[in-house]
Amino acid sequence: MDEAKISENIEEYLEVLYRNGSNGEQVSTTQLSKELGIAPGSVTQMLKKLEDLGYITYTPYKGATLTDEGMKIAQKITRKHRILEKFLLDILKVK
Repeated sequence: MDEAKISENIEEYLEVLYRNGSNGEQVSTTQLSKELGIAPGSVTQMLKKLEDLGYITYTPYKGATLTDEGMKIAQKITRKHRILEKFLLDILKVK
């Protein structure tokens, strides 16, 4: 899948997975559900979709980890968000 066509929902999932499992740990469906404010069943469906796209490895009842491709995209998303945050804080003085 072309990175330019990744939906905001997919970006959110990848970013949360990156933040919570950046040292290779599996992130549970429950943890994702709580952090994203989404029902566990919906999280499970998205995790299956992300696995089909090759962005994560999903193990039912255990959790998910990013693949190399998912990690690459999550790092780009996180970098963009940090740059934007720094711009808002340092340049525009928005808290």
